[in-house]
Amino acid sequence: MHFNDRINPQAVSCPMAVEIEERIIGILMMFPEEYARCDSITAEDFVTDFSKRVFVAITDLYKENITDLVSLNETFSPQEISRIFDMKFRRQELTSNGSKALNEQIAALKKEKNRLNILRKDINSNDDLIDIIAKAKKDKGVGKIIDEK
Repeated sequence: MHFNDRINPQAVSCPMAVEIEERIIGILMMFPEEYARCDSITAEDFVTDFSKRVFVAITDLYKENITDLVSLNETFSPQEISRIFDMKFRRQELTSNGSKALNEQIAALKKEKNRLNILRKDINSNDDLIDIIAKAKKDKGVGKIIDEK
């Protein structure tokens, strides 16, 4: 699905993270009010640059009480806009899209990002490994990340 993705080229190396990122963005596009209640996610929690850009653009609008996402046309190409709105349309087909679904996806994204960081990080000492485990345990729902490897 993500092979040769021109919109989000990083998707090929982290397809699970991209799916989760798109779920989060889709929910936030459907329910802007969820962003105001959600302080557990930032742009830094996203894995891919494209999803970070989309998250920042959408949340910047929400911070200004703008929920009409037409102004995204000024920031993104037509192909990117198509991908962004596809995230929303795919979520609309599902029945679980509220706060609970959003929180589950945020926890899943943090877990996946930590898993990817572990796979990508060179562990040169016991201190490196201790730091990775401590960070993984700090994030909610990530306590078993080492066991899954």
